[in-house]
Amino acid sequence: MTVMSVHAGLCEWAAALRPSYARDVTLVAALTTAFAAPWLPARAIALGARAGIWMTAVDDWVDAGPAGSARKIASLEHYRHVAAGADPDAGDPLAVALAGIAQDIDGQRWGSAVGPLWRQACQDTMVGMRFEHESALALEAGLPAPTLDTYLLHAARSSGVSVTVIPLWAAMDDADLPRCLPALTEAMQHASAAVRLANDLTGARRERLEGGVNALAIGVSAEQVSARITEEVARFEQNCAPLTAESYGPALALDRFMRLLLRMYQHRDPGEPEPL
Repeated sequence: MTVMSVHAGLCEWAAALRPSYARDVTLVAALTTAFAAPWLPARAIALGARAGIWMTAVDDWVDAGPAGSARKIASLEHYRHVAAGADPDAGDPLAVALAGIAQDIDGQRWGSAVGPLWRQACQDTMVGMRFEHESALALEAGLPAPTLDTYLLHAARSSGVSVTVIPLWAAMDDADLPRCLPALTEAMQHASAAVRLANDLTGARRERLEGGVNALAIGVSAEQVSARITEEVARFEQNCAPLTAESYGPALALDRFMRLLLRMYQHRDPGEPEPL
């Protein structure tokens, strides 16, 4: 019931936000955030879902939007500045939505602790999306590909993990969240890398046809990518296991979200239409 409640409450908001060519991920966002933190009330889960829907809409704007490269980069820079606290362009629904989500996170119990963290995650995501966009253009022009470490340093930021999970932390009633943030954010870096690489494996064929950049496009083999996913998950567990062992809510939400996405990506490409 929580998933359907979150989904129903977001359909109109997401439709107004989403460009005509963008994917409708409203149900997926409601499902994944509700699975990550099923103990939260629907309104708190919806905050994480909104953030994930927003990020997907921006990603689709960059990948499939009709505008030229310069305009896309300008939009990413605008969103980065809005995430840092600048006023949004009132004529840009994505910028207005970003400012609204940030304000709602600030109003939660742990808003003062995780609000700045979420804003930084959004800024990092915009930098990551710009890196992917410019790297794809560079590869198309025949320029050298980045190394896997350089690629992950940027591309993992646009996996959606941090942008979606941090809003869920804001409403949790667990104590000592500020004290646990260093371990949580370290674990999140590895979760983001693992999810990004799993996405790359599943979506490699589609992205090759679309001219996108991913780990395989820069010359890394599928076997190497799989091994790196295993390595990133192991590093995640080293950082997060002490907290999950104590059933610490923010750690459980991150763990559940990561593992659900890894499992989903084993079976289907999120960029493909939903099967009938």
